[in-house]
Amino acid sequence: MFRGVCLSFTAVALTLVPWADAAADKEADKQELIKKDLEKLQGEWEVASATVYGGDAKDFLSYDLLIVKDEAFTFSKIAKGNFTFDPTKKPKSFDFDFKLYDEGIATLAHGIYELDRESFTICFSDTGDASDRPQKFAAGARLYLLKFKRKPQK
Repeated sequence: MFRGVCLSFTAVALTLVPWADAAADKEADKQELIKKDLEKLQGEWEVASATVYGGDAKDFLSYDLLIVKDEAFTFSKIAKGNFTFDPTKKPKSFDFDFKLYDEGIATLAHGIYELDRESFTICFSDTGDASDRPQKFAAGARLYLLKFKRKPQK
């Protein structure tokens, strides 16, 4: 009987090994995608358009730059903070924690993003609740839709 239990246990363990390898591979693939998106995002970005709470937000156009270095960002005159990305989601998702310069209050926002070499679009909710993460790029209540273009190199 003991031998039968050992053989059964061995058979179960061997079937779990490929699953563990697949999970590790999936996480490695995710980390590679995050690394690629972070590399694309590095640098300075100008606001091309902004919609806040469903209305045009021309005041965002007057802010200087979104500057990204590693996983940190500075949105001049407004805020600074850190991103975390999940490019495996559809649409790609991000979370960022930041502090507004004028308030000094730590805030967490959840959103979605699109990114290529020359443009970066984000849509996020300011409620701090992950369940309010937008599922599409659209303006609406409690949503920010910001489009950036890469600042030309001098």
